Amino acid sequence: MYVSPPTFVTGNILHAGHLNILADDIEYINSLTDFINIPFFQYVYGVGGAQDMTTQKWMLRHRHRYLHYWFTIDTENITNQLYIYADIGGGPIVIYTHVGGQEAPLTVAGYIDLNPFGFASLAWMSVYWGGVAEGLATNHYFFESSFTSL
Repeated sequence: MYVSPPTFVTGNILHAGHLNILADDIEYINSLTDFINIPFFQYVYGVGGAQDMTTQKWMLRHRHRYLHYWFTIDTENITNQLYIYADIGGGPIVIYTHVGGQEAPLTVAGYIDLNPFGFASLAWMSVYWGGVAEGLATNHYFFESSFTSL
């Protein structure tokens, strides 16, 4: 819990109690920044025919190194490539490619290291799947975390 630090005046000597309050405040604030971005509800792309997945985008505040994702295709084979795009205002960048030619059901899940892309910290980032979902496809989540494991 955050406690307002004491007023520091030139010439006053800090006591251990004051330093403990500062240390606790720093630990508390750091713990807030280590939280993962809260995941959103899952989105199901329609059944029957090709679905353009670029129309459904999620906004995340870029705070952490790893972007976790989980996507399933339940009813049709994948003939095309799937992409994950990220856009922080300079145009979309492909940050992940999944090669097609696989049979359903298929789960595509993992994480992406965002450091090589040089996204500014705390920038709003639009994240979305690209490609065509044929059949029942579900985006379960996108979220950022400081860790590779969930």
